[in-house]
Amino acid sequence: MRDSVDCLKCAKEICQKLRYAGHTAYFAGGFVRDHLLNLSSTDSDIDIATDALPEEIVQMFPDHVLVGAQFGVVLVLYKEHQFEVATFRKDELYENGRSPTKVALKSSPKEDACRRDFTINGIFFDPLTEELHDYVGGKIDLEKKLVRTIGSPDERFTEDRLRMLRAIRFTHRFGFTLDDATRKAIIRLSHTLLPSVSMERIWQEFCKMRAAQTKNSALSFKEALLDMHTLGLLQTIFPPLKNITQDALNERLKGLETLSAHVPTILFLVKLFGHEDTTYVKGLHQTLKASNAEGKWIDAYVVTQNLQLQSLDAYQTAKLLAESRFEITFEVRLCKEAEEEKTRLNEWYQKKHHELDFFIHRLRKKEPFVKAIDLQNEGIIPGKEMGKLLEAAEKIAINSHLTDKDVIIEKLRKTPQWPLSS
Repeated sequence: MRDSVDCLKCAKEICQKLRYAGHTAYFAGGFVRDHLLNLSSTDSDIDIATDALPEEIVQMFPDHVLVGAQFGVVLVLYKEHQFEVATFRKDELYENGRSPTKVALKSSPKEDACRRDFTINGIFFDPLTEELHDYVGGKIDLEKKLVRTIGSPDERFTEDRLRMLRAIRFTHRFGFTLDDATRKAIIRLSHTLLPSVSMERIWQEFCKMRAAQTKNSALSFKEALLDMHTLGLLQTIFPPLKNITQDALNERLKGLETLSAHVPTILFLVKLFGHEDTTYVKGLHQTLKASNAEGKWIDAYVVTQNLQLQSLDAYQTAKLLAESRFEITFEVRLCKEAEEEKTRLNEWYQKKHHELDFFIHRLRKKEPFVKAIDLQNEGIIPGKEMGKLLEAAEKIAINSHLTDKDVIIEKLRKTPQWPLSS
């Protein structure tokens, strides 16, 4: 809380410095919206809009980074905080469906507000007088709980097609209604989302939707995905979903609202697809330009979904339960199961975890009972064969519930893997 208060104080001081120099300076964007909704915001949410030009801003604040001076944006570093300070501007030309290629700086606050995306994001707040400056009807739409574009929705979405996804995110984050004209424009333009918007930005929007601070963020994200399908966005992003019905998709997403906050975004998205899409799912992180860590979650998910858990021996079960991603992927597997099957699988999990807890703990800590040095002392030469013997020793230990190294090695000698020449 102290950091948040300190950040707010610093943002006010920046506005005060700009005001003393004869400039107008307001808080803008998400911070104002969240403030009016009595929601907390992060440091990066406090954006400042001013009539000062970039060259005037950098002179007043020597500690800065030029992140978009051609668009009037300067990142001011101030007392361990950072703030985007942007000159009032009017966007004059969009060519790529994502960002303006020509802007007019030194515009009026009203012109700056009118070039923004949604009315609820177009309100200015003067932190020194605590006055609101609302040129676009944002305060009324907040009261109505309505997400509506500023001006023509077709124009706003054609300028920046990412705004179509942002409309969905804000609607479900706040539990608002999407304005009818705005909704119809998304339906008309959803097929144009790609290639104007990069997959990296789409992935970021999915992550923001999942991270929404709602009472049930899992339910909010599930509803957002279904809404995206209704509007034609989901099948534009993911071609395998082109012909799926809303009822079929809803069945695939059954139970997702029960998932905990620990379940990553990528595991929500894999649930969009059926068994026939397994190859596509395995490369989903690459399609979205997500990290290799997301790919590992997908791999763990595929393994967990396809395993016949009851057929595993003690070693296979302990290895599975020792995997860091298993509990989460197991939760995802359970979410769609009928209550009887869910109970059966939970009982299996609890029983096996109790029976194998000692071995699971050692596997996680990578503490085998038989080590390489033990096999070297038995005359085994380091190499691929030794690796196979070490794994065989672990299998013997766990399947037979053995902890004595000498007993394990003695049993290992009697297996076909043991070299006759040793």
